Amino acid sequence: MNVYLLCATALAGSPLAPRDVDDVFRATAPPVVVRGQSPAPVYNDPTGYQPVYQPPTYEGGGVTGMNPFGGGPQPIGDPFLPGGGAVPPAAFSVPGTEFPFGLYDFGPPRPGWQFDGTVGVIPTESIDSPGGGSFGVIEYDVAAAYTSVNVAGGLFTVTQQFGQRFWDGPPGAAGRPSFGLPSKVFRFGWDFEYRTRPDLGPWGFVAGFNPSINTDFDAHLKSDAYNWDGRAYLTYRSSQSLTLVGGVGYWDRVNDRFIPYAGAIWKPNNRFEIHATVPEARVSYFLSRGGSSASWIYARAAYHVEAYQVETGSNAGIGTRMNDKFEVEDYRILIGYAFSNGYVNMFVEGGWVLGRETDFLRDTRSDFGISDGFIGRAGIRF
Repeated sequence: MNVYLLCATALAGSPLAPRDVDDVFRATAPPVVVRGQSPAPVYNDPTGYQPVYQPPTYEGGGVTGMNPFGGGPQPIGDPFLPGGGAVPPAAFSVPGTEFPFGLYDFGPPRPGWQFDGTVGVIPTESIDSPGGGSFGVIEYDVAAAYTSVNVAGGLFTVTQQFGQRFWDGPPGAAGRPSFGLPSKVFRFGWDFEYRTRPDLGPWGFVAGFNPSINTDFDAHLKSDAYNWDGRAYLTYRSSQSLTLVGGVGYWDRVNDRFIPYAGAIWKPNNRFEIHATVPEARVSYFLSRGGSSASWIYARAAYHVEAYQVETGSNAGIGTRMNDKFEVEDYRILIGYAFSNGYVNMFVEGGWVLGRETDFLRDTRSDFGISDGFIGRAGIRF
């Protein structure tokens, strides 16, 4: 089926017309949120989660932080929490980002259940191969996460993840048998994360383990289908407006990678927030509050890699198949708009994907590059 028809079907049939701001990640935040955000909660009951509202202030300027959802205390009951505990309205967040697991959530940690859904499209672009051809992607990801508060001073989150990619091209070609890629691949993931509570001091620690099964289901699962990702980093809140981050992540792909998780998060005033971090950087601006809702605009740049076990053509001859592991690597620059009413966060973003390269684990002569092109994403979190 043509990739554009698939795209139209996915977007038209999805409730994601507006959308929240990846990879399929968890909600939590750097210690104290100080701009157009809800104030940080006080964790004094791991079962009831009753936040205390104390509007943040800025050092030096004495400017009171803005609550985008209203002036006074406005706890919102969460039906997913035991006993219907109250939670503060969370500001926007971006499922599916590549430096996730806390540093890209603008609201405080939210115990209980949370659900993400994301759709995206990268239209077909030409590939740099002697045989020619093109490659396009339609994708969606969903996740369900549960966060519990530990009396010892930690937050533990378990996230169940599922994603699917629809690939359009390239076809098989003489001399490059692995070009016969499958039309779709699947990802099943389980993320386990522990982080210290941000209200217990300036130092914080985050550790996560994210095993996943990545396959086209055309052959029996082998070691190529399993990706064993992990991450660990420290955070240090040197002031109300500045948090430093340092650590490392491991991405299990065709070419395994140790990725620095490092940088600084700066909130110069009650509207801007700057994440000068790798492997994803971001700048957001709080636009306005209207009634019980709030909105933001933002720009982000990210490094992104995916890998799957696939069954492709074989050098043994026409009609024969072989198992291989295939990865797609790229860099993304996007501009987006986000909206939140306290319960539901939505986002839509678009931009450019560039530096696109592919690698096969075994049939390396079939590696190819993909031309730069447009990328669009949209999603929701509730």
